[in-house]
Amino acid sequence: MKAPLTRQEVATHTSEEDLWVIVDHKIYDLSEFSLAHPGGLVVLLQYAGQDATEAFYNLHRHEVLQQYSDLCIGTVEGEKPEVIDPQPGDLSQVPYAEPLWLSPQYKS
Repeated sequence: MKAPLTRQEVATHTSEEDLWVIVDHKIYDLSEFSLAHPGGLVVLLQYAGQDATEAFYNLHRHEVLQQYSDLCIGTVEGEKPEVIDPQPGDLSQVPYAEPLWLSPQYKS
């Protein structure tokens, strides 16, 4: 990982060929990943150079960040990542995003 970077530095990386985003105070270089993103390139470009934390967690589980940890190139200067550790029963608003067994209503 690089030394911590400022939000102003991240804000200069806004093109398809040079696409950085911030998620939970960590900086991700999505330049090579952007065309493989299941949601498409356009949605990534909407958040290029910006903090995409809220949008990310509205659509993804935290495990996605672990899966793509190799894309993390650093942290935002003066900020610490916050670990979001969902518990069973803490379901997202995305339909079908969590296994049914996490639901409190599930009975086997």
